Amino acid sequence: MCCDSVNCVELSNEELVSLINAGNNSLLQELFHRFDGTLQAKAVKYSSCADIDDLVQEGLIALFSATKVYNSSLSSFATFASVCIERAMCSIYRKTFAKKQIPDGNIVPIDEVDSISVKATPETDLIEKEECGLLAEQIKNSLSHTEYKILLSFLSGDSLESIADNFNISLKAVNNAMFRARAKIKALH
Repeated sequence: MCCDSVNCVELSNEELVSLINAGNNSLLQELFHRFDGTLQAKAVKYSSCADIDDLVQEGLIALFSATKVYNSSLSSFATFASVCIERAMCSIYRKTFAKKQIPDGNIVPIDEVDSISVKATPETDLIEKEECGLLAEQIKNSLSHTEYKILLSFLSGDSLESIADNFNISLKAVNNAMFRARAKIKALH
């Protein structure tokens, strides 16, 4: 494919991108033509999540965007464009398969939520109380005395500022204690 004012075949990808960024938008068609094989191959790779034509379209957008941000001192344009195209298609793949698949039988209209009752038995109540007690004990044992007292104050609804006033410590000390407490509680799981 050739362009009117420039012999496109002789231009490197980097020269082509430079001319496109200088305002010669007629060279975009040549660039798209050069990367058509890459676009098609990557679209086939991700075709389980979307239509191939849609994936190619996303790839073309990524390729065009790549021309605007390309830095020749970091890599070749072919490598950079390939990564940009791959990431655009991978993003579609992740978005498609990240959606939680909820079985239709488990979906309840919002106005019927109040009518759903949880059937608790004395056994399940006892088990839940024991598990909560064990967790509370583990939390208490893993935290320092100050961290535990600050956590209890926070859980009872006190603001961080009022906790700082009540314990006569700085707000930063309260924030640090809460941060450490959260980290220790997460480590319990």
